[in-house]
Amino acid sequence: MSRYKATTSLDMMCWMNFFTGLLLSGYMFGFTTIGQELSSFLLTHPKASYDVLVFCICGAVGQLFIFITINKFGALTLTLVTTTRKFFSILISSVFLGSTLVGQQWLGVVLLFTGLFWNIQMKGAKANKTKAQ
Repeated sequence: MSRYKATTSLDMMCWMNFFTGLLLSGYMFGFTTIGQELSSFLLTHPKASYDVLVFCICGAVGQLFIFITINKFGALTLTLVTTTRKFFSILISSVFLGSTLVGQQWLGVVLLFTGLFWNIQMKGAKANKTKAQ
């Protein structure tokens, strides 16, 4: 990094995504017929083109939020946020949308919830200990 002092982590992330897209596009259009099939489908279904564009924009914005969370709060906080989001997705899906979970899955949900609360308790105890000193 010292060679390119003006390069930020965000720059590296964006360029990495650009070159990944370039490589995958080369593969899709050069070595398989997937790229041609995709182009043909999107040209025949313009609404799908809009949906794909919105999906890509949402993915990019989500990736930026992940990047910002890691930079400002650290990887552990990101892991907790991601795990909590997944937990609530499962909970909402099973309780409000009628998806059923078997016993082992409910056990996993309970373990996850217990781990999250334990982590919150540990952070609170650490913060109180730091304030006391």
